[in-house]
Amino acid sequence: MTILKMAEVCKKIDDGGVDYFAKNFRAPGHVPILIASKRLLQDRMGHTELCVYLMQLAGLTPAVAICEMMDSVTHRALSIEAAQEYAKKFNIPLIDASELKAYAKVA
Repeated sequence: MTILKMAEVCKKIDDGGVDYFAKNFRAPGHVPILIASKRLLQDRMGHTELCVYLMQLAGLTPAVAICEMMDSVTHRALSIEAAQEYAKKFNIPLIDASELKAYAKVA
C-alpha cells in the first residue's frame, strides 16, 4: 500500500504531490524513500537514478520499488549469475546497469 500511494505522489509531484506526501506520510517508515537526482544519470549513477531512468524510457510514472534479491541458503545478495538464472527460469526481464548506461551514452 505504501508503494502504491508513493507512486500516486510521484504522478503529481509537480502538482501538489509534495503537499500530499507531507500530509499522508510519516517518517521514518518501513519503506525507505529514495529521491533521484534531478538530472538523473548526468548527476549520479545510483540504483535510484537508473530505475527512474528506466521508468522514463518506458513512459511510466517514475516511481519504483527497489528490492535486493537474497540467496535463501547463504542469506546474502544473489550473484549476477544467480539473478540471471532466476530471471530466465521465471521469464523475468533482467537489465544490467551497464546496458542502461550504454543506452544513455554515459560513462
